[in-house]
Amino acid sequence: MKRKPSPALVISIIALVVALGGTSYAAVKINGKAIKKGTISGKALKKNTLTGTQINESKLAKVPSAISADNALNSAKLGGLAPESFVQGSARVITHNTTLPQGTDATIIEIPGLAQLTGECNGSSAVGFTFKSLGSAVSFRFSALVSNTVAPPTGGTFDPQEFVTLPFYASPKFELSVWREADPDVAYEVSGAAIGCKASAVAVGHG
Repeated sequence: MKRKPSPALVISIIALVVALGGTSYAAVKINGKAIKKGTISGKALKKNTLTGTQINESKLAKVPSAISADNALNSAKLGGLAPESFVQGSARVITHNTTLPQGTDATIIEIPGLAQLTGECNGSSAVGFTFKSLGSAVSFRFSALVSNTVAPPTGGTFDPQEFVTLPFYASPKFELSVWREADPDVAYEVSGAAIGCKASAVAVGHG
């Protein structure tokens, strides 16, 4: 007489067959073609498993925070201007460009109420300077750079309307410091250059 399997055994066998069949189905059927686009979230991926090999970097959008980095090439400027274009505090800036005539003086730079620097051009395109005190006693120091050689500086203290004539220099770069004797806080630094008979200067200071 054959013994019939118990109901519990039958259920166990069915469960085993279903389990094995399901595993086999998943192993065979789940592949790239079977995955619908946009159905796998980032949380479902194992961390640090995607590299440049799997990702087409040329199709990636720019990181939002990196957009502002495009302006880094301009970070050394403010409003497109270099730092030396700005003066801190309440400083005053005076600029002047001129063509110097021959045989007579023309203003290169004038600081109202303080001082004036004029110049004339000779036939060899050398420039001669004249420094004049305006309105009050001032002290000054003038120096010129010619062919990478610094000429001996000229300076002193001048009463109002007093002036001094300085040497002729060929295409010089020049610097001038001037301040009011009674109030040294009223002071300016002047720098400029002359090429041929054209001169340019800028004065920065207070007062």
